[in-house]
Amino acid sequence: MGSSDRHLALLCLELLGHHRENRMPIAKVYLPENVLTPEQRRAIVQGVHEVINSVEKRPLGAPTYVQIHEVPARNWGFAGRVYQSGGKS
Repeated sequence: MGSSDRHLALLCLELLGHHRENRMPIAKVYLPENVLTPEQRRAIVQGVHEVINSVEKRPLGAPTYVQIHEVPARNWGFAGRVYQSGGKS
């Protein structure tokens, strides 16, 4: 996702567990398929992990689970249009 190539992404966060100290954060990132390089994928996972632990005031090593869901372009829409690869809709 270079600076001139923008893609839509949706982030959902679930906190599983009944007590604050037992919550297990699971972040789910949804984006069109084939838009991330392996390096970008690692950066998203690391960044989401750091933000959640910072906001929740959790230790840096506390487990945070990040799932990346790639949605086929034909199933991804924005502003009333179906997403097409290359960032066009």
